[in-house]
Amino acid sequence: MNRMRRTTEFVTGILVLAVVASGCATDALWDERRHYAAENPNLTLSMPPEGWDILVEFDEQSEGSGKIRRRAYWLVSPANVITIDGAPRSLSKPAFVNPSAYPGLQPIPVFLRTPSAEEVPALGLFAVSPPPHDRFELWHDGTLSGHYELPSYYERPEPTAGRVLLTPFALLADGGIVVAVTAAGLGLVVLVLYLNSETA
Repeated sequence: MNRMRRTTEFVTGILVLAVVASGCATDALWDERRHYAAENPNLTLSMPPEGWDILVEFDEQSEGSGKIRRRAYWLVSPANVITIDGAPRSLSKPAFVNPSAYPGLQPIPVFLRTPSAEEVPALGLFAVSPPPHDRFELWHDGTLSGHYELPSYYERPEPTAGRVLLTPFALLADGGIVVAVTAAGLGLVVLVLYLNSETA
């Protein structure tokens, strides 16, 4: 009786494992992934001569991948700002743009540490982005004008041709895991029942 009970508990655990393991391969292809500023984002800021917005450029990294992607977005564009309780808030994922479409932008100094009094421009804009460099402060004419964080957001992978082609194989792999684990558990049950009948 004890042997049978232990076997039942073991098989139950096996079946739970099969359910948990199923879908792992497919999830790896299509699950949402976090995108965030790389450890060294190489932050640059620039603005058009008219000064109507600031273009933010940085290196972005994706969760589970070492691939680095250069990103750019307008800091205060209406497309990137929503209003919550009457206060403007930046979207977690802004509308990214191609910086080459905006020639003639003027660079804004970016300090990777707190600058000394001699380094701070008396007039104009500059930014400070201390470690871990995933945010920055914007200063104007020596006065702090705002704190900003580089985008961090979750997004499903793009349906590339390779990912679409791999999906059927991932589904087969997930199904194979369930079948194999379940078959092993049922086989063990049959073996225990046979041994019990022999010793009865």
